[in-house]
Parts: sequence; C-alpha cells; structure tokens
Amino acid sequence: MEKQKMSYSNRMIIDAYSKGYRIDNEGRVYKPDGTLQKLSRSSLNYYRFQHKGSSLLAHRFVMFCRVGDKMFTKGLMVLHKNDNGFD
Repeated sequence: MEKQKMSYSNRMIIDAYSKGYRIDNEGRVYKPDGTLQKLSRSSLNYYRFQHKGSSLLAHRFVMFCRVGDKMFTKGLMVLHKNDNGFD
C-alpha cells in the first residue's frame, strides 16, 4: 500500500502540538508558556492561529489534540456536538 505524503499544514499541526501548544475543553488554544493563543478568522469564517509563520486552522488542531494521528485517516468525518461546524 502506498503511503500518502503529509501536507505542510498537517506537519505544522503536529509541530505545534510537539512544541507544547494545547487546547482546553472549550476549544481555546494555549501557547507552550500557558498564555492564550490569539485567534483570527479566515475569509470563510474559520478560526486560525499563527505558528512558525503558518496559519493553522484551529478546528483541525483541536481534532489532532483529541484523536492524534487518527485524524489523518482517509474518510474520517467529524460530528460536531451541536451540528454547528463554525464552533
């Protein structure tokens, strides 16, 4: 079976986690020093944050923190608790 190349964005998500970025139960992102990471919104209204000059989607980082490498499973779907994909 051929292994797919991981995208730059996914590698940056893993890097942010390995450097100590974390989330809480409310989905807030924290820097390695424990301070709250500033989030901004993309043109599509998704929350993003900066890491090493890259803009990472906060919802993808939250998913990685919750399930780890399983996030990269082809065909994996996320069900939001309240069916609102923007929170």
